[in-house]
Amino acid sequence: MTTLPSEEAILTITYYIRQIGRALLFFLLGLTGSWSIHLTFRKAAARNRFFGTVLMLFMISYFTEKMKIFIPGRHYSFPECLESFLFGILGCICITFLLYHLRRIASRPPEK
Repeated sequence: MTTLPSEEAILTITYYIRQIGRALLFFLLGLTGSWSIHLTFRKAAARNRFFGTVLMLFMISYFTEKMKIFIPGRHYSFPECLESFLFGILGCICITFLLYHLRRIASRPPEK
């Protein structure tokens, strides 16, 4: 670069980096959290496991967003809480379909 970026450009770039990091973190949290609930509570009904995962993800996203009020310069934002929750649910749905697909493959009878 021949010119330095403006202060506003730097703040915008760091904001988007932070948002992408948060989205990735909650996606991975949805993957691992859902996977652990699927493996831990195998005998529970699938509906109960899903609702347990949804409740866990919402509580974590709400808690992390609410704790921002203690950081100077940050504020609570319910839309960001919902975004975090939705990325967590996306991870939950991905791992649920992956485990379902792997279970179907494993239960196929061997070909002759």
